[in-house]
Amino acid sequence: MVPEMEGWTLFEALRYIYDNVLSGRLHVYHWGGREGIIGINDGLIVHCQVGTLRGMEAFNVLRNWVSISLRFFENVENLNVDIEEKTEAILDTLEAQDQEIKRFRQFIPNAQAVFELSPEGPEGNISFGPRIWKFLSMINGRNSVKDICRALGASEFAVMKVLYLLAKGKVIRLVAMDEILPATVRESFIEEMQKLMAQSIGPIAPVVIEDTLREMGKNPEHITKNDLPLIVEKVSENIDDEGERMQFQSQMLALIQRISKGE
Repeated sequence: MVPEMEGWTLFEALRYIYDNVLSGRLHVYHWGGREGIIGINDGLIVHCQVGTLRGMEAFNVLRNWVSISLRFFENVENLNVDIEEKTEAILDTLEAQDQEIKRFRQFIPNAQAVFELSPEGPEGNISFGPRIWKFLSMINGRNSVKDICRALGASEFAVMKVLYLLAKGKVIRLVAMDEILPATVRESFIEEMQKLMAQSIGPIAPVVIEDTLREMGKNPEHITKNDLPLIVEKVSENIDDEGERMQFQSQMLALIQRISKGE
């Protein structure tokens, strides 16, 4: 049985699948509702799709998603073969990128992180090219990593790489980020939401909530306070009865308010 992959990186998931010679589809979910699928046969990567893209073109988009959640479906048949590159070579490249991402995390905890120009200034004289100045123009103490990605049309990995270099050089500094909720609070929130949803849709509530979070690209272990209202909104769309939906939203709002107060 494949373990839950909460908190795993893409490299860690593909390495596990490769080492255990598994077959199936690895679904990769990113913020903004984006989803990619990697087809695997006996541990080997044979297919990838992201939107209309296929093969390595799709894989090279997907690999630059950093804030992801993953789900693996075993023994799925009829995989289209559109990747001919050796899986060992792909994993070697992914492993090197994985190490880079872990270094980035020293300065950039998540995609909600916000930076400002450092008042101390950089150490020594530094000159920047036009590309870096585009990034610096977005550093205003309000734009998050996600905002910068969207504004510049750049991948999350590329943006994090530049921000890491600027933060390491003390050109910018972290000023704010959405704080990830403690595990006990997250678990209590999910449990209460499942219980209230079950009153309207029955025992499938946990599955519906899990699917909704996955479609949102939300890793349950990385939920922040600011995520809660949107999660409730998206989950409540699965309640057909308007009265029951409003009651659910009202009860969940009360729970969010208690969480915000630290109760």
